Amino acid sequence: MKEAVKECIACHVATINQKSWEQRKQETVDNNNKAQKKLIIVILLTLVFAGVEVAGSVAAGSIALLSDAAHLVTDVLGLVASIWAISIANKD
Repeated sequence: MKEAVKECIACHVATINQKSWEQRKQETVDNNNKAQKKLIIVILLTLVFAGVEVAGSVAAGSIALLSDAAHLVTDVLGLVASIWAISIANKD
């Protein structure tokens, strides 16, 4: 009788652990998707600022503004790498 009870308890614990694992995985995927959306917004804003800096550098003849715009573009590359890393993390 004790063995049957132990087996039943073990079965229930395994089921609970499996469900919580699936729930945790889904929560992680949902959070990663939210992070990707925020990163896309940041990328778009950064590209807008880079474009404004390029226009300003051309209008003012400023190499400093142009180099800062180039720096913003490299920041965008880092943000794109972050989105790529999140998409890899979401794969099974």
